[in-house]
Amino acid sequence: MNIKRKFLGKKVFVIVFSLCLTVALICAMNIFVALANEDASASGDAPLAEEIVQEELPEEAEAPEEELAEGFSYEPMLFAAAPDDIASGVSGTCSWSISSGGVLSIWPTDGNSGVMVEAPWIEGEYSQYADSITSVVVEPGVKATRLPFYSLKNCTTIDLTNLDASELVTLGGAFRNDNNLTQIKFPSNINTSGVTSLADTFAYCNKLESLDISGWDVSNVTDMGGAFTGCSVLTNFDISKWDVSSVTNMAYMFYGCEGLTDMSQLSGWNTASLKTTVSMFYNCLNLKKTSMEKWDMADVTDMSQMFMRCKSLESIDLSGWDTSSCTNLMNLFSGCEKLKEANLTGWDTSKVTKMNGMFGQCGMLNKLSGVEDFDTSSNTSLQNIFNQCKSLTSLDLTGWDVSKVTTMYSAFNDCSGLTKLDVSTWNPEKTSNMTQTFSECRSLEELDVSKWNTPVLSNMASTFSSCTSLKELDLNDWDTSRVSNFSQTFLNCSSLVELDLSNWDTSNMSTMNTMFSGCTSLEKLDISGFTVNHNRMSMFNNDGSLRVYEIGTQWSEAATSDMGMIFMGSNGPINRFNSSYDDGEMTVSYMPNENDGWFVKAVTFHNNGTDIPVDLEAYPETYTLSGANDDTTVTIEFSKRLNVVFNDYDDTEIETQEVFIGEDAVPPTDPERTGYTFNFWSDSITEALEAVLTNITADKEVWANYTPNNYIVRYNGNGKTSGEMTDQLFTYDVAQKLYKNAFEKEGYKFAGWDNDISADEVVYQNEQEVINLASENDAVVDLYAVWEPNKFSVVVDPNYPQPNPDDPIPDPDLPDDPIIIPVETGDGVDIPPITPPPGYEPEGYRKGDDPTVIPPDQPLVDLIGDEGEIIPIIIIWKANNYIVRFNAEDATSGEMEDQPFTYDVAQNLYKNEFEKTDCFFVGWDTDEAAETVVYTDEQNVINLTSENGGVVDLYAVWGKGIIVTAKAGEGGTATPERNVIKSGDDAQVVIDPANGYRIKEVKVNSAAIDPRTLEVDSDKFVLTLEDVVTDTLVEVTFEQFPDCWIEMKDEFLTTEDITFKAIGYWPDEAKLLEGDIKYVPSEWHHDEPSGNWGGKDDAAFDYSGKFRQPAGEYTIKVNFDKFVYAEGGWKADGTVERTHDYIVKEPPVSAGTPDGSGDSDVPQTGDDTDIGFLVNLMTLSLVAAAAVCIIRYKERYE
Repeated sequence: MNIKRKFLGKKVFVIVFSLCLTVALICAMNIFVALANEDASASGDAPLAEEIVQEELPEEAEAPEEELAEGFSYEPMLFAAAPDDIASGVSGTCSWSISSGGVLSIWPTDGNSGVMVEAPWIEGEYSQYADSITSVVVEPGVKATRLPFYSLKNCTTIDLTNLDASELVTLGGAFRNDNNLTQIKFPSNINTSGVTSLADTFAYCNKLESLDISGWDVSNVTDMGGAFTGCSVLTNFDISKWDVSSVTNMAYMFYGCEGLTDMSQLSGWNTASLKTTVSMFYNCLNLKKTSMEKWDMADVTDMSQMFMRCKSLESIDLSGWDTSSCTNLMNLFSGCEKLKEANLTGWDTSKVTKMNGMFGQCGMLNKLSGVEDFDTSSNTSLQNIFNQCKSLTSLDLTGWDVSKVTTMYSAFNDCSGLTKLDVSTWNPEKTSNMTQTFSECRSLEELDVSKWNTPVLSNMASTFSSCTSLKELDLNDWDTSRVSNFSQTFLNCSSLVELDLSNWDTSNMSTMNTMFSGCTSLEKLDISGFTVNHNRMSMFNNDGSLRVYEIGTQWSEAATSDMGMIFMGSNGPINRFNSSYDDGEMTVSYMPNENDGWFVKAVTFHNNGTDIPVDLEAYPETYTLSGANDDTTVTIEFSKRLNVVFNDYDDTEIETQEVFIGEDAVPPTDPERTGYTFNFWSDSITEALEAVLTNITADKEVWANYTPNNYIVRYNGNGKTSGEMTDQLFTYDVAQKLYKNAFEKEGYKFAGWDNDISADEVVYQNEQEVINLASENDAVVDLYAVWEPNKFSVVVDPNYPQPNPDDPIPDPDLPDDPIIIPVETGDGVDIPPITPPPGYEPEGYRKGDDPTVIPPDQPLVDLIGDEGEIIPIIIIWKANNYIVRFNAEDATSGEMEDQPFTYDVAQNLYKNEFEKTDCFFVGWDTDEAAETVVYTDEQNVINLTSENGGVVDLYAVWGKGIIVTAKAGEGGTATPERNVIKSGDDAQVVIDPANGYRIKEVKVNSAAIDPRTLEVDSDKFVLTLEDVVTDTLVEVTFEQFPDCWIEMKDEFLTTEDITFKAIGYWPDEAKLLEGDIKYVPSEWHHDEPSGNWGGKDDAAFDYSGKFRQPAGEYTIKVNFDKFVYAEGGWKADGTVERTHDYIVKEPPVSAGTPDGSGDSDVPQTGDDTDIGFLVNLMTLSLVAAAAVCIIRYKERYE
């Protein structure tokens, strides 16, 4: 019972144990299967990347708040006014104080932040402290929408670094009148994008030199008027990037900025909204460059005074400006004293009403483009428009419409350079004031204003005064009925000869003071229509040339009580001139100025179309014409005799002529003067002032004026070899030095100049001062160079070095003292004979550095040298040539050519080419017996003979030799360098494997030699045998390099693995020879899968493959990398492909069913059936069987 229980317990144990073991085995098999699946995944069955679910990362945790250290807390810093502050208060939520040192400090009242609003330090109860402020400091936390720091006259620095300027709305007048301000520090974060006004921002900051405002955003600013007005020293600021597209007002923006020289930084400004530029650059005294050509001026209406008094501006091109909206150009360029060129081409001035002073005082303006096309139809004023434009020479204003112009006051005043002015088409119908219109146009010779319509003209004061070149004026049709002021109208028109004003209506005249004064050339004046209704008039003062007067019946003593005043001081022909008209009788009194030689030449009345001459003998002073009427006029002509004296240059009188006043003098024949050409008759004996000999109005003395003749000196080099000289210009009676000689003649020195072509006498020295070499104008004086030959020496020195100074020819037998031969240029010299040194003959000689070799028997001719020069004659020694002849009469083979030698040139003897059976070459003997070795093979020798063309015979000396033989098997050659050598010498054998072969074995007299010890020479091997004393046999065998191939069967079943091996030849690394080859499989592929071996480079690696394929015919291909062993390492040498054809067949039909139809559940080789269940079932069977065996064992033995 106990036994059964015991056994029963053992059965239970066995069963439990078996179950545990089974579970363990099943787990183990499942693990095995899983591992197999992982292997399959590694070979291509791994899950796709998108099937892998990644674990979401946790959100980043928020950083814990930083804790304050124990005992600390954050509190805002509080500021407070100091006890010694002179003033303090609040502004908005900020506090401020002015220290005793003048520092205005502003800070947040709560120490954190505050807004500054008003400026009590300027405005209100504390304004009296403004002048005490010398600097401003803003502390952190202060915010402002404007910057109220103006009128701080003594403030020098303003520090706004800490200011919160992020909400500024205006900067207008911010620093205005801070006259001593030198520095403003703006906050780095200043935000000006909301600012709309910069008007007067920095106005009159007289000492401010620089500003850092380049980054300001001014895109919303509309007003920049006076922004920098009066900043007279401001030079350093950059506003080139400012966006001014919204700005409408730039008036006075840079007014008085005297330090500005270049404003080209404004060239890129967008001025599309601009409307006014009044006085924008007024008083920019040093401005030279503007570069505003591309500005958009389409909406600008007022440009007046924009560049006024820009005194340094020299040129300006505004041709691209659209001025179609402009109405005011007043004083635009006025006072631009250095302006030379202005281009206003294309300007539309159709709306301009004011052009007065536009170019006034532009004294250097000489080129003005575009004004000829101005539309002046709306213009009302030409006052001062070209006033003092002294450099203008011509103006074409024919297209100008002046119909609305009311004043031409000084329009062309002092245009003293103007020679051409065309205003002939003008219609000044509304012009009342022509005061000084053409005054001082001194160069103007013609002026056509004959068709001008002047119905409202009232003032002609100085209209043409000082037009000193005007010769005629047609003004007779002018309407002068409203003119009251004629004072100085023609004052100093000194070239005016005749003037017809007979149609002028002077009934409203109030003054004619000096109307014609200074008209010194005026000969005829018709003022017969003048109404004289004033008592005192001095209109003819200093008109000494007026000789013909024509007056009408309006001239009367009744109207003019003192007619004498009219001519008083005139220095003219009339002493007194009166006329009266009463009841048809016109009485004229004419009294000449007899003290000055005047007499009455003719008196003619013009009455009813009839000329009535007066008999002056019968009526010498007074005549009365009866039957006169209001249209009757009278002409009185005066004259006097004058003397014209013609003098020569030395003030000697040549001729005196008597002429009547107003007549021309006839000059005598041109006088002659040696060395001079007559020019003209001059009003001065010392100056060239050409005299006017026509219309003689006073006694005159003139002098002959001459121009000194010019002649040239022409320099002739007279055989010169180099140098050029230009002709030299001379003036008669002017001494000057001859040019320094620039000619050179090789071998000669310059002696001077001769004026004869023979050039055998020095007449003038080099740079000699000469005068009057010729007197005729344009004469040519030829000077010829005089040359003297240089004296020098020829030195013949036989010891002089050869052309190669490093290789001289020393010879103690030659004389030490050279031969010196004195010569001069052009001489010839025979070179004395010199005994040559041994081994040489004279080839010739060289003269100094001249490389030309002269034959030894040829003399030197036409020598050329520098003064005192020593010319060495270098003897050229030619080394003798000889030959060495090699003899070997008892030689069995070989030939040798004769060897050429040159004396003093060492060289090696030719290598012996002779051979003698069983003998070796010992050397050369100079004796035919050939018993003694005098020279060894290839010995370096020199000077074997000194005889030119000599022959030196050498004879071969032989000795008994050692025989060296080489034998080679198939696949290469082995060749001794020499077959016979001297006992004890080294021998060499060259071994050359054929292509595809390598050395297998080397034996020397049957003793093996390791091929790796052979020397490598290119693709050959060299065996060196040292100290050979016996005949030697070298034997060499070769072997072919193995190839590479694929090792595999030709047939496979679909149920079996297809295996192959790739085999490449790989030589023994320990026995490598130069040129060895190895093949390393690199990759393989067939019609379906492909693979490689991962680049393994290991001879022991198993280059094999295994796979399965369905039935069919296939080819597998393997690529091999080929390597060649060279220079101690493997070198890549391309690739080789090998292929193998094979067949895969279906296996025979299974025995399960005759037709194999019952084998569908049998796993087939290569299918994907899951075998896990079968494995588990098999394991359970095995465990159960084992348990049964154990139980039976126990039952039997227990």
